[in-house]
Amino acid sequence: MNGEIETKLKKVGAARVGFADLAQLPEGPRRGFPRAVCAAVALDPKVISRIPEGPFSDYDEEYVRRNTQLDNMGMSLEGWLREKGYGAFALTRERFPYSADTGYSTPLPHKTVARLSGFGWIGKGAVLVTKEYGTAVRLTTVLTDAPFATGRPVQGLGCGSCTACETACPAGAIRGESWQQGMDREVLVDAAACDTALQNRKKGTEIRHAACGLCLAACPHTRQYLKREGALG
Repeated sequence: MNGEIETKLKKVGAARVGFADLAQLPEGPRRGFPRAVCAAVALDPKVISRIPEGPFSDYDEEYVRRNTQLDNMGMSLEGWLREKGYGAFALTRERFPYSADTGYSTPLPHKTVARLSGFGWIGKGAVLVTKEYGTAVRLTTVLTDAPFATGRPVQGLGCGSCTACETACPAGAIRGESWQQGMDREVLVDAAACDTALQNRKKGTEIRHAACGLCLAACPHTRQYLKREGALG
């Protein structure tokens, strides 16, 4: 089952596919499903490398394109699993809008499932950090009762004493705290300050969807990915 799902998702652009045991999470957010599949796509390194230059349409287009790709990927996997007789529910943006109106939160964040699957850890900026791509990933999740082997969460935190994301944030929204299980997001990030800075950064542009991204571009793990892909000097 793991191999079938991974092959299916990688054929449509997934950079990584993970399998998570959700037993430790409340039943409500996981809708009673015991497991989940998490898929990640890597953001274009050339686009990410230009984020510090200021908001530009390529970043906005990449953001929308990848989100659409992930939603389609999730719905396709949901349908495939149901055809095989399993329960499945894709956590798409249409089903759980992610915006200022929702406090930029969802009942079950993709990063939570990704961490449980072993993709990476939650960084000081309250985003998933991976060794391969840093923070330059977008994620999707499909809840299911399909039987497959699940991964193990990454042990420990990979940020250590690094403060690159905190330093890069124009709003001072990143508080510099290290993530811990059960920690409220506001301990890590002032979401309101982050949103205000984002809106200020977008003024006078046609950018509508992409996040600010300065903290993402500053992450050393992201920069390693960009260098590996030839997007940084």
